Amino acid sequence: MEPNINVCFELDADGILNVTVQDTGTGNQSKITVTNDEGRLSNEQIDNMIKEAEKFRIEDMEYKKKVDARNALEKYAYTMRNTILSSESVPKLTSADKGAIEDAIMQVINWVGDNLFPNPADSEAKLKELRAICEPIIEKVS
Repeated sequence: MEPNINVCFELDADGILNVTVQDTGTGNQSKITVTNDEGRLSNEQIDNMIKEAEKFRIEDMEYKKKVDARNALEKYAYTMRNTILSSESVPKLTSADKGAIEDAIMQVINWVGDNLFPNPADSEAKLKELRAICEPIIEKVS
């Protein structure tokens, strides 16, 4: 007599495989459960990874704010330097005005060099100070 065997595979939503084997001739039944616990992350590990990713996302946003504010200040300083050195502006500027802008620009460039990742509010304050010096002078010669 040949054995007549039924095999049933059940896979649940958690990835657990239940295998049932039954010999229909004898009625003997065997069951095994296969889990994939090895190499899987626990819910706690996943939660910790999510919290850590959120922490780094917030840190990255703060860093970006610092860099953006610093870059805006530096860009404005170099734009003003190029403006006062342009052939159109040079004859129109008095030496006192040119000196005031150059001094303010050098102070900003030195400050930026000493403060690689300053607080955004500090960079914005420096930008406001530099604009307060440069804009009235540039408007006079425009």
